[in-house]
Order: sequence, then C-alpha cells, then structure tokens
Amino acid sequence: MVKSNTPIIDNLFKHLNNKRINFHVPGHKQGINIPKKLKNNLLKFDMTELSDLDNLHSPESIIYDSMELTSKTFKSDKSYFLINGTTVGIHAAIMSVCNPCEKIIIQRDCHKSVIGGILLAGAVPRYIIPSFEDFFSIPGSVNPNDIKELLSKEPDIKAVIVSNPNYYGICSNLKEIQKIVHSFGKILIVDEAHGSHFIFNNQLPISAMEVGADISIQSAHKTLPALTQSSFLHIREKYIDKDKLEYYLNILQTTSPSYLLMSFLEFSRNYMELKGTQKLSKIISNVSNLKNNLSTTTKFSILENTYYDKTRIVLNSRSIGITGFKISEILEKKYNIWPEMSDLFNVVFISSISNKFKDFNKLRKALINISKNTNIENIDFHNLNFNLKNVFSNFNIKIPISEIKYKEGIYIDFSNSENQINFNIITPYPPGIPLINPGEIITKNKLLYIKTVLMANGHITGLKNNNLIKVVKNNT
Repeated sequence: MVKSNTPIIDNLFKHLNNKRINFHVPGHKQGINIPKKLKNNLLKFDMTELSDLDNLHSPESIIYDSMELTSKTFKSDKSYFLINGTTVGIHAAIMSVCNPCEKIIIQRDCHKSVIGGILLAGAVPRYIIPSFEDFFSIPGSVNPNDIKELLSKEPDIKAVIVSNPNYYGICSNLKEIQKIVHSFGKILIVDEAHGSHFIFNNQLPISAMEVGADISIQSAHKTLPALTQSSFLHIREKYIDKDKLEYYLNILQTTSPSYLLMSFLEFSRNYMELKGTQKLSKIISNVSNLKNNLSTTTKFSILENTYYDKTRIVLNSRSIGITGFKISEILEKKYNIWPEMSDLFNVVFISSISNKFKDFNKLRKALINISKNTNIENIDFHNLNFNLKNVFSNFNIKIPISEIKYKEGIYIDFSNSENQINFNIITPYPPGIPLINPGEIITKNKLLYIKTVLMANGHITGLKNNNLIKVVKNNT
C-alpha cells in the first residue's frame, strides 16, 4: 500500500495546530474577521470565466463594477485587480512607461521586483541613495531634493519609482516628491506594497493616490483582510498610457485568474470602507501603548520617524547584545509568537485590524522576559553597521542590468567571488532589498555581510546551496 506523502500539507497542519500569535502577513491573520459565508464557500468560489462571471482580462460586468468601486475608495481614476501579487503590477508599470534603454530613477534600497521590472523592460536605472538610520542599520526616507537634482541633470529620465513605506514602515515626503516629479513632466510610480491601509485612517501617512501619484501598486494581502497574492494597481490618467499599461497587465498576469483572490480583494475593500477607520484607530492605540510600555520596561530601542506607519513595530536588539534573528527564534520557539521578519539588528512586527488586544499583551510579556533573561552573543555590531551602510552608498556597476540577460553566467564559491561581476539578484529575504544587483562588482564588504547573515541563520536568495554565487563568465 502506498503511503501518503504530502510534506506541505502535513507541515501546514502541524503549524496551524499550535495557538500561534501572528505579527506577520497576510493581514487576515488566518481568517480573523472573514465572515462565515465567505469561509464556508472558499472552494466553491474557485471558478473560471463563465458567461455570468465576467473576465479579468476584458472586464465588462461584475469585475468591472467591483474595480470601479475600488477606484472610488482609493481615489484613483482607475483601479485594477492583480492576482499575481504586487510584483506583476510593478513589472507592468515599469514596462508601460519605459522603452528599452530609457532611464528611470529608483532607490538603491528598492524591492527586488523593481530590478526584475527593469530587466524585463530593458530600462536603465538611475539610483538615488536613501537616508540611513544608523543605529538601526536600515535605509530610511528619500530626500526629494536628490530626485530634483538628478532630474535637472538628466532631462531624458522618463519616470521615478519610490517605495512608500519601506519594509520598516518609514515613509518619504510623498507630497514634495510628487510636486518635483510633475514639475519636470515625469511619471511618479509608488511601490505602496505595505501601505494599502493608509487611506482608511488619517492618523496614518497619506496615500499615493491622495498626493497625485500616477501609479500606485498595493499588496492588499499584507495589511488588509485579503489572501496572499491579491493586490491593487491604481492610476491617475494624465501622464499614463492606460492602453499600454493594460496591454502589459494582460500579458504578465495569468490567463487563469483566481475568482477566490478577486473575491477577497472586493471583500477587503468593502470591509475597510465599513469598519477600517475604527479598527485601525484601535490597532494604532494598541501599538502606541505597547511601544510606550516597552520603552520603560525593556532594553529594546523602538523605531520612530517623522513619516511612519503607526501600525508597524520595529525593535532593535543592540542593547541586549543579540541579533534580531535570535530574537525571532526565541519568540517563535518559546512563546509561539511569529514576527514578520528579522535582520542582524532588528525584528519587524506587522499588525493589522485582525490582531487582538491579547496579541499585543502576550508580545509585551514575551519581550520583557527576553530583555531580562537573554544571554549576550559575541556580535561586533559597530563593524557590521559600517559595512551595511556602505552597501547602499558604494557600488560599482560594470554591466547595465538591461544587458545582463545576454551574458553567460557560472556558479563559483561566493567566498572566492570578490571583484567578479554578479549575475543574479542577491538579497536577504525578507525584506527583499538587493544586496548586490545584477551587473555590480562583488565587494569584500558585501561578501562579509552575506557570510554574517548566513552564520546568524538568516536567509539569502540568489545563492545556490548557500555557498555558490552566479557571476558573469569571462568578464575580463
């Protein structure tokens, strides 16, 4: 008799049988706030493009109507459902505004999907360096004047794409950026993956559509009660070729769109319209109370910023003397509390309207215990901070990203790759900020950071077997 062999299903059940506390995406937190009529019909909602169910690739009835309601809610000229995640929206946006060899301004700390979009479009990135939160060792906001200076020097730049907020909840002055970009007649794209909840509460940063951005792409599943891979794309039509954007969306999105994901996009929009403001106010209050308590009862440093998502919690573990990776491990194994992500210095908790007061209370007690009882690790924080900061300000592009796909690559031991030309996108994941982009020279500093992350049980994507890196073959 053949024995059942389903490792994914088996481990999901094992994972769910524990009474877990979720401070990670997706925003529905395993079905909290999802009505029974939706929960009980999930499999029945997995339909195809029947005559009475419309078609995402040519919407004329129910999907069209639902997207129109979404547009009204998010104050766009037109909104689209994405069922391949925000990544597909970013790719389509870049391809619709940039022809091959045309320039686009991007942040050096952008998400890897932006680099993927540039590869597909054949565009040329012009980097701006964000500010740097030295103590936390994370990228901060974008200086609008850096964008202005680059647009002044290079008038042939077609568009600007910024991440707002970044993974750590830090926002830039989007109003000022919009004014500058449009004063030059350029297109502003906002990777708003972590900001789909902003428009529902005025205590939160202003949303991209409200400031007049041209394209905004949002991961509804990150902070709203929606399923993973369900996202929105919103536009203002003044500078946008809508037909070209729709052309690329139709090419890049699956030809078998999920009615389940579209149903949850519709549900999350409607639910937030009805209850979002009140529920977000409660979450903001819970987060604020937690931070105030931790600031007096623990050694953790708490991230705050002028433009900041008040639903997000970022704690730095320097004063405790252990890595963020270790804090996450303790929370998961000892307290069954699961953060969104960690890095060498910090732990990030994503709260949503689906988190309860008891979640914050249990997190508070766990963090107090960890702060008091954790043993010190032998980590040279100062040296790592210096190296990480240089990752974002010092890089040498040897081959344009748009040309790397025409090169031949070869895998070598990453410890022997200094001064080679990188081929893949190398990034700690999460947060998905590229450490080394394709076409960049691999430096000693970046290799040290890779090695340190791996030794601390962090994850690096783009490597093979955690020790091989793909470089351009015969790069001399």
